Amino acid sequence: MKILFLGEGKLAQICLKILMSDDFIIAAMVTSESFHSGFRTEHKECSKIPFISNSVRNEDQILKAVNSLEIDALISVQHKWILSKDVISSVTGKAFNLHNARLPDYKGHNTISHAILNDEKEYFVTIHWLAAEVDSGDRVLESSIEVDARDTALSLYEKTLPTAKNLFKDFLRLLKNDKVPRTPLTGQGTYFGKSSWLPNKIITLNDEPDLIDKKTRASYFPPHEPARLDIMGKKIYCLPDASEPRLWEKEKPLNKSTWDECHPSAKPL
Repeated sequence: MKILFLGEGKLAQICLKILMSDDFIIAAMVTSESFHSGFRTEHKECSKIPFISNSVRNEDQILKAVNSLEIDALISVQHKWILSKDVISSVTGKAFNLHNARLPDYKGHNTISHAILNDEKEYFVTIHWLAAEVDSGDRVLESSIEVDARDTALSLYEKTLPTAKNLFKDFLRLLKNDKVPRTPLTGQGTYFGKSSWLPNKIITLNDEPDLIDKKTRASYFPPHEPARLDIMGKKIYCLPDASEPRLWEKEKPLNKSTWDECHPSAKPL
């Protein structure tokens, strides 16, 4: 089965490696120049896989690749822009996405942070059929993770990685046997935009201690700016209890893969 793979970052790297170890052919990739460069460096046998840059919306190139390469299915893992009906229909609807949250409850971005603020006891990873409306396609599979009372956005994200890995393996088995289920989502859920979390980083002196704790934990994802108090024009940062003395601003972003760190040298399709 020929796959068009879209995405970048840590979860995409994990899923792409699983995909390569199975009986699938990665016919083309839509990703960043740095991610593709790292992938190509590590897997020299894949150096001729066609590459489409995701720096701009390149749907014409995607449609061209689907037709010329006879793509059977499309798999997206944290791809950075919504795909149109034309792209989805070009693979006769066999288009799937891994979303690192429960659907339809948590669509969009910063879902882990919002879940902690909402005091969720469980967090979910979802694989779903793609639809032209963001994070709205029928569910394929989901798996849950327990949320601890001391979890930060960082620690909860770490918990999702092995869960996503196992869920993706289960999904590929279904895809290989052409037995991918469809369960319609119920309810509208909530969509969170890219900047939706920013107001929740601000702690006020009127906030209750429990709310301060949740804002602090939910905002902690180094090296992104943590929760803060704004006093007399100054930012007073609030950090959760740290197990190690490393400074948060010096941390490597956990959601970036080793391939994201490579120097871009790939040539677009």
